[in-house]
Amino acid sequence: MLKIAIMLSSLLLLPVAAAAETFIINQVNTAYSPDELTIHVGDTVEWHWSSLSHTVTSGTGAADPEAGELFDEPLNAAAPLVSYTFTTVGDVPYFCRPHEGMGMGGIIHVLESTPTEASGWGNIKALY
Repeated sequence: MLKIAIMLSSLLLLPVAAAAETFIINQVNTAYSPDELTIHVGDTVEWHWSSLSHTVTSGTGAADPEAGELFDEPLNAAAPLVSYTFTTVGDVPYFCRPHEGMGMGGIIHVLESTPTEASGWGNIKALY
């Protein structure tokens, strides 16, 4: 019985990963709002369309040799939502191919996931 009590009490101290979140960026004319966002690994960003025809393309611009490597999706009436889940730490710039010359772009700062202290029961339930 003592072993069980020690095991259960030690579980109360275990951190668990924070729950992933979804963040929304709105397309407003030829801009993204917000155009800068800080998230954590595992979080998802959704870009929502409102007008005109755009893209959501990873990279600093069309001249970037890595442009579109992570994502390069249309954002328009036929595809009004672009969604991407970030899996690595770092800064991820993005832009709109048709409106790059107008400065339509942004950046996502992706931080390491931070563990949170869960309730003792949450840790215990996770074992079963």
